[in-house]
Amino acid sequence: MDSLECCKAGPKAAVDGDHSPGLIAHVDGRPAGWVAAAPREDHVRLEQSRKYGPQPEDEGVFAVTCFYVDRDFRGTGVASALLDAAIEHARASGAKALDAFPKTNLAPHTLSNPRAEENDSWMGRRASYEARGFVSIRSPGARAVMRLHLAGDEQQYGEGGFDQEEDAGPAE
Repeated sequence: MDSLECCKAGPKAAVDGDHSPGLIAHVDGRPAGWVAAAPREDHVRLEQSRKYGPQPEDEGVFAVTCFYVDRDFRGTGVASALLDAAIEHARASGAKALDAFPKTNLAPHTLSNPRAEENDSWMGRRASYEARGFVSIRSPGARAVMRLHLAGDEQQYGEGGFDQEEDAGPAE
């Protein structure tokens, strides 16, 4: 198996299996974006990380590890809708919390270039997480570990919701 086949095999196996590796947003019937949101243990690279890997208190915790929004839909609220959907997905799946890993400081060249900032924020933006009630629980490196506690508080993260034209649902 060559490296390209290997890269495709992991996500395909997750989709074909019992696990939902994330959510896809659709706008007017067209795929507009994706968020990887699943139990921490389903994110192999995260689980193997010395800096961001599992802690004793991480049992029952989901993680958001990647966003992608098609360039035609950037700046239209798709990433926000995906984050709100990831929170609801984790809650509905019985997660006790949801972790996120935004950059603690953006690279200097991104501060004056919106496109460069987008490329540096593929794990989400800290302000988006903070607006929904995530709090920093540790900063072991270039990314903070932020957590939203889900158990018992249905609206802890604020007044989220979807645009009428956006439909974010589980990947099929």
